[in-house]
Parts: sequence; C-alpha cells; structure tokens
Amino acid sequence: MATATRPVATANASERAMTQFPTQPATATEPLRIRLHRLSYVPAAIGLTLTVAALVAKALDLVDLDYRVFGVGVASFIRIVMVATTEVTVTADQIRMKWGWIWLADKTIPLDRVQDIQVERSITARVLGLVQVEVNSAGGAGSIKLSYLDLAHAELLKRELNLRGLDSAANVYPGAPTGSGSSPERPIHALSMSEFAKAQTSALVSMLLGVSVLGLVAIAIAQTLSSSVAVSVSAVLAITAVGIGIVGLIWALSTLSLFLTLSPGRSTMTAGLLRVEQGVLTLRTTTTPMKRVQLCRLRCGPVGQLMNWIKVEYSSADAAIGTGQQPRQVLALAVGIDQALDVAEAVLDVAECSTIPMEPFGPTVLKTSVVRSIITAMTWWIGLGLAAFGAAAIVRETASNAGEWSRSILLIGGAGGALGFGIWVLGSLLVGTVRARRSAIGLGADSLLVRDGFWLLQTKVLPLAKLQAVEVSESLSQRIVHSASLRVDVAGTAGRYPVTARDIPFAEAKRLQSLLIGRASGLALPDGV
Repeated sequence: MATATRPVATANASERAMTQFPTQPATATEPLRIRLHRLSYVPAAIGLTLTVAALVAKALDLVDLDYRVFGVGVASFIRIVMVATTEVTVTADQIRMKWGWIWLADKTIPLDRVQDIQVERSITARVLGLVQVEVNSAGGAGSIKLSYLDLAHAELLKRELNLRGLDSAANVYPGAPTGSGSSPERPIHALSMSEFAKAQTSALVSMLLGVSVLGLVAIAIAQTLSSSVAVSVSAVLAITAVGIGIVGLIWALSTLSLFLTLSPGRSTMTAGLLRVEQGVLTLRTTTTPMKRVQLCRLRCGPVGQLMNWIKVEYSSADAAIGTGQQPRQVLALAVGIDQALDVAEAVLDVAECSTIPMEPFGPTVLKTSVVRSIITAMTWWIGLGLAAFGAAAIVRETASNAGEWSRSILLIGGAGGALGFGIWVLGSLLVGTVRARRSAIGLGADSLLVRDGFWLLQTKVLPLAKLQAVEVSESLSQRIVHSASLRVDVAGTAGRYPVTARDIPFAEAKRLQSLLIGRASGLALPDGV
C-alpha cells in the first residue's frame, strides 16, 4: 500500500504515519512523502514471470526462444526496481521524485512551474483499483509520472499541490477565492453525441470526396492513354470502390477511437483551475491552472466551413502536449463560431473576442501566393528540363533510333513541365484568392486573433499576457511584393510559432509588431509562464 509520511512528535506516532493514510493534508511547511502502491508490482511481476517461464522452457528444449524475451525481462526488472525505490516528496515550493538502485534519478519541479496535473485510469489500473498521476511542467521532459497510486493518495497529492501553490497560481482575476473547494464549479462545455456525429460526418465526406476526385482523374487518364477503354475504366472503378471501402473502415475505426478517447468530454472551471474529464476505457482528468493556458485554436475543414462546425482546442505551456497527447486538448468537437468563441474566452479569461474588429490581410496575400508559386514552379520546371535533356543524351548514346527517342523525351518533358507549371500557378491563384477573402487579424485590449487557412481554416486566440516574442520575417517572394510574415511565439511550443499572420503588408507587420510588444509589456506575465 502507498504510504504518506510527515514529522510527528513521538516515535509511535511516526510509526503510525508510515503505515496509515493521513486524514488531513499536510501544512505548507511540512513535507509530504508518498510511495507507489504495492500492487504496482503486478504488471512487472507478470512480465518477469513469463520471461523466467520462457527461459525454463528453452532449457528443456520445449520452445525456440525469441531474443525479444530478454527485453521483456529487463524492462520488467527495471520496473520492479523503480516501484521499490520511487519516493515522491512535496514541500512548500517543489515536488521531487527519486528512484533507482545502481542508476539513480532525481527530478524536481518547482510548484510555480507546474502546468497541469493529469489523472488516468487505464483498464489495468481500474482492475487493480489504482490510478496513474502525472505532474507536468513546461519542459519537454519536465514531468513526474506515478504509476500507480490508490485513489486516496492520488486525491491527497492533488490536494497538497493545490494547498501549496497550484490554486494560488490559478487565481487570475482580482478577488478570486483561494482553494479549489471554495469556489462554485462553472461549466465550460460538455461534448454531445451530435458533436461526435458532426465531426465524423465532416471527416467522412472529406475523405470520400478526396477518393472520388482521385478516381475521376484516374478514369480520365485511362480513357486518354489506353486502347482498351472499357477494361481500363472497369479496373479503375474497382480500385476506386476498394479505396472507398478502405476509407469507410478507417473512418469507422477513427470514430470508435475518438469516442473512446474523448467521451464524455466535460470541461469545467473552479477557482481559476480548468478541469477536463475525458475517456471511456482510459479515464483521464486533467487539471490546468488558467494562468498556464497559452492559446486556443478554432479549427474546421472544408465541410465544417460549409456547415459552421468548429473544433476548439487549448494548449498549455506543457511542451509534451501535441506530441502524442493531442486528444486531451480538445474542448469542443463541432460547435458554432459564437459558442467556440465563448469557450475560448472562458478558458483564456479574455474580453469578448466577438467584439474585436478583424482586418483582412490585404491583396498582398494573393500577390505573394502567385509569386511564390511561380518561383517554386520554375525551380521544378528547370529541374525537370535538365532531367529530360540528360535522359535524351543517354538515349542518344545507346538507342538505335536515338533521334526519335530524344525528341519524344524532350516533348514529354517539356509538355509535362509546362502543364505542371500552369496547374501550379492556377492552384496558387485559387489558394491565394480564398485566403485573401477570409484571412484576417484582430488586436484587442488583451488578446490577439488570427484567422487563416485554405483547406483547414484556423482561428487562433492568444492572450497578450502570454506573448513571448514577436518576429517579422520576409522570404524572397514576400520581398518582391513588399509583404511579410508576423510570427508570435508563446511558451511551451518547442520553437514552433503557433500564431502566424502570413503575407500581410510589410508596413502593417511592423506596426503590429510595435503594438503587440507595447500592449504585452503593459500586462503582467503570470508567474510560472
């Protein structure tokens, strides 16, 4: 059983503290010590037992031993050592985990740098009556994962972290109550079955449209190049039908995975702490101080754009988010733009986003898109031409009818290059026209909104208090038409710029850079961000 200890007055009391669960959380000056539950040995013990059994069977010549069995045995042994030696200590200002025997590990996270606390219950953990607790900081490796604790000690750890600073870090508005239990729970959003249906309908239609377009293109090519049109078209139709079947299977599996991962998807806020509950098989509860939430993304694909189905996600400064843990970011799957903005405002604690005027990027979007595509297409065309000349020279040296082959290669290469060049430029005209119509940027008193995209339309909402850096950059194509990209960086993005206004006028980019820096410097940056 996991144990929690703290200094006491007598030896008997000290002994009882090592074996009994404390009924009250520690004070802010007394350290709390927790060890992993003894049932945490079970998965590793099973793996080690199977390894020993396999070795015995090999010694008796009953089976042929796979070398990977040794990997299972080593991993199981390391896990047993980790369970036996892991000790977590929570003090007034930090959480620390130590484990190891020959090889020692000691990781410490300051409490004012804790980004979120995630509690998971997989099927294995639920069978054992345990939970996994993960405490994350902003660093990519800055997490402490405890597998496993019992429910009582998991709740104790959460209360201790709240008592010792997490709640105080979460109070983002003046006069906010302290302590997670002293403020009423405010609902943010609850995923509904209609949202699941809308999101997956959008995905299915987009996938079927893609397969159908490819099938039509393949049929057109078959009719143009094949002498036996009927056979070729039939083959293409059969391949298209198989593709549609595969798409349907992938869609069904993704729908099931999405439902099991995100359902019931309930998000609430209490005393400045954002709490998101998700999962069917693996129950996941993530608690994030509002001060740690960096930005919100409102995204929709082509079908979602037509039907006004917006997906809302959030990012904290935890660099691990977005690298295999994307589902825990989702707040809403398919809601209208007004509801999506309401969710973003509540999560980010900013003024009404719907009242911020959105200014279009301007005609430089279309100009830059065309110039960029011409430069790119010319590069490819020149490369294709050189390849065609090289192939023609090789054929001229080896083939008996070298002249005819050379002319054919040059003709095909030249026609293909010209056709590709034209299609590329026409595509850039389409993309640039669509982006020029709907790309816009809005700057409010405490937040920045950027809307952009072609196939996937994204609106990103960034509180100015979370701003880390602003960069204005110019590529070759942008310098030709006097445009630029305005990139805004926030914490925990591992060098990626999450908010980018691309191809806006250069003078406007410089003006916005000065405005952003000026307004951000007038807002206090929350502790730990």
